[in-house]
Amino acid sequence: MYSNVFVFGQNTSVEAIVSKLFVSSTVFNKLIVECSNLHNISVIESFNCSIIPSRNGNTSKQQTIQEYLDVSSNKTLKQRCTYCYAPVYKKDLFESAPPLLAVLVSSSNTPADPHIKLQIHSQKLRYNLQGIVYFGHTHFTAQYIDNKHNAWFHDGLTLECNAKYEGNIHEIDLADGPNDQIPELYIYTIQM
Repeated sequence: MYSNVFVFGQNTSVEAIVSKLFVSSTVFNKLIVECSNLHNISVIESFNCSIIPSRNGNTSKQQTIQEYLDVSSNKTLKQRCTYCYAPVYKKDLFESAPPLLAVLVSSSNTPADPHIKLQIHSQKLRYNLQGIVYFGHTHFTAQYIDNKHNAWFHDGLTLECNAKYEGNIHEIDLADGPNDQIPELYIYTIQM
């Protein structure tokens, strides 16, 4: 399907996989930059159903995904409107609710939340953590989280088609993968 992007025998990144597999036919979110007088400076629409948390401000504490979502939904920028010189704000608005949501965390070291809530128009929808993809030692491994919050580790090189029970996600550390692997991607599913 994407043989020109994912070439057999060559490395790939989680970002490349997400950019192809987590794309919607409808707008997932809009990034709007406007002033307090509603002068639109820019609007960017995204069909990619992923979130890439980054640190907000000079906080010393690493924020969770939910804290990032809460802060980034409406953030004051250090600039003024070119039309009226009013303060400028960045609004990250979610427009649709995909069944799967990717959260890319490799560059931010953001810890996993067992669930997150997305504000979509006037509704808050809950997404549950369903999987974690780790990278280390030149290959990916994963943890699958079942409906009872149990984590199952899978490494195709050592476990082949089997998964190893790790424990309940409330009792284990999800920040460190087995064999010093680091989380690259969290996958959330919408709660029905």
